[in-house]
Amino acid sequence: MAKGKITKLSVDRLKPGEHLTDTEIRGFMVRCTPSGTKTYGVKYRIGGRQRWLTVGLHGPLTPEQARAEARKALGQVAAGKDPQAEKEAARARLVTVSELADRYLKEHVATKNKPSTAKEVTRLIERVIKPSRLGTMAVAVVTSADVASFHTLLGKTPRQANHALAVLRKMFNLAERWQLRPIRSNPCTHITLYPENERDRVLSAEELQQLSKALSILQQTGKLSVHIAELFRLLALSGCRLGEALALRWEDIDFQNGTLRIRDAKAGPRMHMVGTLSIELIASIPRVDGSPWVFPSTNPTAHVTVYAAEKHWNKVREQAGIPDVRIHDLRHTVATFAAQSPGANAFAVRDLLGHKTLAMANRYVARANEKQRTLSEAVESTIGAAMKGSTAQVVELAKNAG
Repeated sequence: MAKGKITKLSVDRLKPGEHLTDTEIRGFMVRCTPSGTKTYGVKYRIGGRQRWLTVGLHGPLTPEQARAEARKALGQVAAGKDPQAEKEAARARLVTVSELADRYLKEHVATKNKPSTAKEVTRLIERVIKPSRLGTMAVAVVTSADVASFHTLLGKTPRQANHALAVLRKMFNLAERWQLRPIRSNPCTHITLYPENERDRVLSAEELQQLSKALSILQQTGKLSVHIAELFRLLALSGCRLGEALALRWEDIDFQNGTLRIRDAKAGPRMHMVGTLSIELIASIPRVDGSPWVFPSTNPTAHVTVYAAEKHWNKVREQAGIPDVRIHDLRHTVATFAAQSPGANAFAVRDLLGHKTLAMANRYVARANEKQRTLSEAVESTIGAAMKGSTAQVVELAKNAG
């Protein structure tokens, strides 16, 4: 790093990557970036910490003007002030909640959240948070009262209100880390969540039979395609999440070992054990030329969307006379039947439904396969029989299976 008096001539002579430290004012410098941009600044120390304050660009500022600004900044330091900290605070006061949301999506959500989570967070930000009054407010001035008002306005959709509040809470935590707000100043901290009704719903044997009949009727009348009908049948038998089933490719099906490879599960990639009925059902699904998906949409390059599945499900549950049953309740039903199967325990049910967090899918494929397979057979036999309107003998798990 060269030293010398900063003048127009000495600055003009700087080459990319070179620095020049002024010999008249301690800490006053000019830097030339690799791209050739020349920036004036001043280096100083306050509170035992070395700081750098950008004064301005060469061109808009002459060396004399930059020197005057450097003197002013060092005068503030002598008076115990931190000019760079004040500059950062002033900049923070101008950042809006919408701008914070954009940074949150780019630097946190895009790199640390699952695609399905990122999609929902993006929806909440773009459709709920940004259009609100809160979205236009400066991050630095948002209070608990502002957040409470936002939360109250969403009271008609309590579940969405609570999810939006959770997103805001994370955003403001990051705002503190990014020095846009003081530490421990999160305005979402003391907001009371809305109570959410228990959403778990388990279908009875009679309702499973109604569901099966509804699927057959809708399929026979052309109101439901074979792929959509088989999708719902598979969900009822296997306990897969909707997104997991929709994303299945034919290469993910192991017909010999009775497993489905779940690439983007909620708790991480895993292998989902299924029984004979599920495997036979999948094997009967017609394949579409040029499509890798087990459940392709009308465009064979894409699978059926969640929106389309839910739209069709409304027809199914209306036909079946079970209007309060959600698609996810099929998974709750499998879990309940599994827990009630003789010899089952919490560990087997957990592994069957993929509630165990795993770094790699093949780490647990070898664990308790026979026990999970027997449990799958027991659950599917019971549910399959109920859907046909008959009864089935439940298979008891081997005593030494686990």
